[in-house]
Amino acid sequence: MRRLLSAGLALLMLSACDKPNAPEVQTTWSKVEWDDAVRTFRFDGEQAEVIRLWDLARDPSGVEVLNALGGIRPGDGLAIYGTMPDPGLRTDGAVGVRGAEGGLLVVRLTRLKDAGPWDGSMFYSTAKHGESARFTNRPLRTEPPRPGRTTILVYDMSAAPVGARDWRKSVIKRLRVDLDANGGGEVVVHQIALVREPG
Repeated sequence: MRRLLSAGLALLMLSACDKPNAPEVQTTWSKVEWDDAVRTFRFDGEQAEVIRLWDLARDPSGVEVLNALGGIRPGDGLAIYGTMPDPGLRTDGAVGVRGAEGGLLVVRLTRLKDAGPWDGSMFYSTAKHGESARFTNRPLRTEPPRPGRTTILVYDMSAAPVGARDWRKSVIKRLRVDLDANGGGEVVVHQIALVREPG
C-alpha cells in the first residue's frame, strides 16, 4: 500500500513525542549529530557538506510511503506505520545528484514501536536501472535502532558491497529505505540527506 505525501495532502496530524536527544554515534566517525539550530548534520563537530536534504520535520513532501500509512508530526517528522512487510519510504521525484558527489546517505529516525526484526536496507535507482538486490546497501551501524531513542544511520555508498562503482558513476534518480522487516511497527523519520564524505 502506498500513499504519496505532498504539502497539500490531508494526513493525520500528530503531536510530537518526547524523546531523548543523546549523541548519535557511528562507526567510521566518532560522532554524527543533527544540529537543530542550523538544520544540518555535523561530523565530529564540523558542519557536513550536505548535497541534498529532505527535512521531513519542516516539509514532509517529496517522499512516498511504502507498505505503510504515513502521519505528519509537526516539527518532528514523518511517522510511518507499517501495515505490511518491508514498510519504508522512497523519494518520489528525481534526486538528480551525482553519486560521486554524495557518497553518504544519512537517515535520522526514531523507532517508536518495535515490530520484530529490523531491516534497514536501502536501494537506489538511476536512469539505467530500477531497485534491485544488485544496487543496495546496509548502514554502517549494524545493531537495530532502540525503541524510543533517536538514531542516525549512515550508508557509505562509495564502499557498498554491491553497486559501489555504479553509484559513483551514476546520477541517482530515487532512494528507498526499508525500516522494519514486518508490519506493525512505528518509526518517525526526521531527516534524510546525501552528504559528501568528510576528509
